[in-house]
Amino acid sequence: MHQLKEEFTEIFDNSKNLGEGTLKLVNWLLKANSFFPKTVITIRNWFREIVGYFERRITNAVVEEINNR
Repeated sequence: MHQLKEEFTEIFDNSKNLGEGTLKLVNWLLKANSFFPKTVITIRNWFREIVGYFERRITNAVVEEINNR
């Protein structure tokens, strides 16, 4: 499980473009499904929005933090 977590972080840190990041994320989802089924479902539900990160390298973390308060 720890290795999968590290691989997940590496995908977002080191993928150079949309295609590479998307392929790595799809492969990760296949491997992670048996360990993190709820996480995999959430990522699949938001897949388009998540892979958008690989194009623009920006997140909505600030907005999400405001919403959580």
